Amino acid sequence: MTTKRPKAISYVRMSTAEQLKGDSLRRQTEKSAKYAAENGLELDENFKLEDIGVSAFRGRSSLSRQ
Repeated sequence: MTTKRPKAISYVRMSTAEQLKGDSLRRQTEKSAKYAAENGLELDENFKLEDIGVSAFRGRSSLSRQ
């Protein structure tokens, strides 16, 4: 009998779309995979959460600081 590992999903966030031109997407994706492997999790490659170009300081989430 094979034991199923708990599933994990990745969450990638960048404050600006400009960051997509750099290496951030690759680095964050690799870190998600590494974390899952080190913690016995199965990373679901078909489901990814991404906030691209949404600033936590100036975006929707900043409204709670007003």
